[in-house]
Amino acid sequence: MGTEVIKVDTIAGAVERILQELKEDNDEEATGTPSRGRHNVIYFDGWGGLGASAVLREVGRRLIAHRERRPPAAAGLEFSQVIHIDCSKWESRRAMQRALAEQLQLPAPAMTMFDTADEDDDYQGVGKGSRREIPKVAREIFEHVQKQLGSRFLVIFNNGSCEEIDLENLGFPPLSGYSRNKALWTFQGGFRLHPRWKVEEAQGSMSSKTDVLDLISETVKRPIRR
Repeated sequence: MGTEVIKVDTIAGAVERILQELKEDNDEEATGTPSRGRHNVIYFDGWGGLGASAVLREVGRRLIAHRERRPPAAAGLEFSQVIHIDCSKWESRRAMQRALAEQLQLPAPAMTMFDTADEDDDYQGVGKGSRREIPKVAREIFEHVQKQLGSRFLVIFNNGSCEEIDLENLGFPPLSGYSRNKALWTFQGGFRLHPRWKVEEAQGSMSSKTDVLDLISETVKRPIRR
């Protein structure tokens, strides 16, 4: 896990900095393979946990506008699909997997697996917060993404739990090595259900596959919203 501290005071400035991190560099564009000098999973903490949701939301809006060619996408920021999942009001890992499956528009038989698994867990008395990913759905997600040859995905998500969520467990193909896909995420978001110390404890146990962008303000203690 690498940590980079960025000095910016505004949401607009943070958005621009993150867009730079999400770009493919010139070598990647020329060869079709990404540089291995940077991880593809980026954790963004905002200003001590503040402002992160607003920044991620604006990053997603900008990239979707780019994809629709209003204006044309900047070089290196071409994503075939931008998937934005807000699980800041945390329910379970299965609920997050369902949200991912919905964004990818998996076929009805795959989506029905969620209802079947939930019915089984209801019968067995498994609490909603303890419901895990469904392996068969994970395979469906993996195969769906892998079939999109030449496509590049960005997954943006607010993680309302107090543990790092590995998208591979949900079925998303590995983001390490030569993957051109990216993930951008933050803890909590609009629903701040856990004390800050729990979030900081979870940050300390994040995997080495994640890069951390941490903001400090040069002139103010809170971000200036634009």
